[in-house]
Amino acid sequence: MKFLLEIGCEELPPNFLPSAIQQLKERMEKLLYEKDISFSNLFVYGTPRRLVLLIDDIAPQQKERIVEIKGPPYQKAFDEEGNPTSAAHGFAKAQGISLDELIIKEDKQGKYVYAVKKESGRPTEEILKETIPSLLNSVYLPKSMRWDASSSRFIRPIRWILSLMDDKLLELKIGEIASNRISYTERYLEGVFSPESVDDYLQRVKVEGIILDQEERRKIILDKAKELAESVEGEITIHERFLEKIVFLNEKPHLFLGKMDERFLVLPREIIATSMESQLNLFPIHNKRGELLPYFVGVRDGDGKGLENVVEGYEQVLKARLADAHFFFEEDLKIPLKERATALSGIIFLGGLGTIADKVRRMRNIISSLPIEEIRERALRTALLCRADLTTHMVREFPDLEGIVGMNYALLQGEDEEIARAIYESYQYTLSEEGIKTPLGKLISLVDKIDTLAGAFHLHLQPTGSSDPFALRRAGQTVIEILREEERFNLREIIQAVGKAYKEEMGVELGGMEKLLEFLRNRLELALREMGIRYDIVNAVLEGKMENIRELFARAIALNELREDEEFIPTVTASVRLINIIRFAQRRGENPPEEGIKEDLLLLEEEKGLYEEGKRVARTLEILRRKEDYKAIFRELSSLKDLINRFFDKVLVMTEEKELRANRLALVNFIWNLFFLFGDLSQIVIERQRNDASS
Repeated sequence: MKFLLEIGCEELPPNFLPSAIQQLKERMEKLLYEKDISFSNLFVYGTPRRLVLLIDDIAPQQKERIVEIKGPPYQKAFDEEGNPTSAAHGFAKAQGISLDELIIKEDKQGKYVYAVKKESGRPTEEILKETIPSLLNSVYLPKSMRWDASSSRFIRPIRWILSLMDDKLLELKIGEIASNRISYTERYLEGVFSPESVDDYLQRVKVEGIILDQEERRKIILDKAKELAESVEGEITIHERFLEKIVFLNEKPHLFLGKMDERFLVLPREIIATSMESQLNLFPIHNKRGELLPYFVGVRDGDGKGLENVVEGYEQVLKARLADAHFFFEEDLKIPLKERATALSGIIFLGGLGTIADKVRRMRNIISSLPIEEIRERALRTALLCRADLTTHMVREFPDLEGIVGMNYALLQGEDEEIARAIYESYQYTLSEEGIKTPLGKLISLVDKIDTLAGAFHLHLQPTGSSDPFALRRAGQTVIEILREEERFNLREIIQAVGKAYKEEMGVELGGMEKLLEFLRNRLELALREMGIRYDIVNAVLEGKMENIRELFARAIALNELREDEEFIPTVTASVRLINIIRFAQRRGENPPEEGIKEDLLLLEEEKGLYEEGKRVARTLEILRRKEDYKAIFRELSSLKDLINRFFDKVLVMTEEKELRANRLALVNFIWNLFFLFGDLSQIVIERQRNDASS
């Protein structure tokens, strides 16, 4: 048997369809497994006007099940001579079986009587009728809507439902729309047909040119686009997100080649490409050197009838778009970016935190505070220009081009190539060849995003749940990624520099900085866990110093790789003895003295030995830290474990003699601080480690 469910809708947004398809497939598979309904293949297809669920070889009913029902205890069901009691008779009668069919089983609670019954499976049709409406309602999408008086919600209003089990109509209802033996091949509920069976439906849509399978549409579009580009000795560059959009915008893809006016080729490549891709869904064509050619590939959702009119229409619209862009381009270049930067005072940054011009001044203030002497002048220049393109006609018309316009205008106006690239990178969020990659770009992007984060948390605009209108999570993740690569930047020092800039430039005393640090800590935790770092090791390193993020990642990776080492557990255990005694003293109101260790009060050989070896290890650690060799650092610390254990076995730290007790606490604290280079190792779950080692 084959089962088909087609949900016909008003035009479906292409960006929502991949998630809807994946969720529908996963939920349906889960439902069938839970209900014990067998099948061979399950497919979910999505087009602009329909979601289609197709299941091959679906069983007509659930599998027969053997069910064991627990009854009374054996002692109550049978007497001392083994004869059934009234309890056994009553249980057998209630279950509809004879006494001979009762079985005895023993568990932890003792012997019990069981009834073993065969349960016939329910018809698949009944189960699907009951479950499909709620299954569709369970598909989560960021934006859904109601379209009738029912409480049903979906991406777009549902206009028809086709539900077939082979050649039989499966009657179900979603909202106020009932299933019917009707489907449509065209927009606006035109091209109506009534399939006699699932196979008839599949044949009819194929004849009409509808390609249900999105992977097949992808291949058709890709292959034909490359073929058309090659016909004019060109190539197309495929951006996956753009290709996916085209795939889900068309269910009858018919590709064509169009031509653009060559005079517009003087425009920067990105401006032309954006006009084509973002606004008209066209593929630009370029030569092997990456230079744009005066051609494009478009996709029509339909057949080839009147295609010449469609091509001419696209060419005219593109010409108008590029004519506007050409005008903006020439007008914009009349004013240097440096002069444009003064106009940023007319663009609000965040309510209560001034304008973009104020933000630029803060960024320059922050840059002046950082230890970046070798690139400071270029960084100050980049910060001055990095938001100037927001005042251009081009960006106002094409907001997606912010940063790209700034980079191209900077190059055309004679700015250094590194500065121009950094202007573009300041708008980006990912470290990659296409995103943030240069040292100057990393610096400007870091300063920009830290300034935004600090201002947002001061105004209590931090993300809540799924709401993050200012993309602060992305900004936080970018900050973490940059700091992971740039060891010269200290997180707390940068945040302090931001606070100083807000105060000096705007007279604002920033609040919410502890919440910002906690937010970044959560971003760090997420990044470490995604790398496969154990949860307890993540907790351990995050309890340590968060200033040097590059070092923090290196510490976590080293600990995670060393956790199977035979010295790992003994070393961690020894370090935990140190912090336990410190915490015990602190609960009594005693902290290790700030003046440090007095060598003349080290009376026992175990004290002296631990102190001397601790000093040697401390010197070695400084050398190894510069080499960023954290595995070697851990092994050096491991060399202290036997001395630590002998110290605690032979030395009474919490002695009655106050001065001696304080000195011994100072020694314990000195050694603990060596281990604290990794973080709080007491967070590591020792028992779990033992279990892992033995398994």
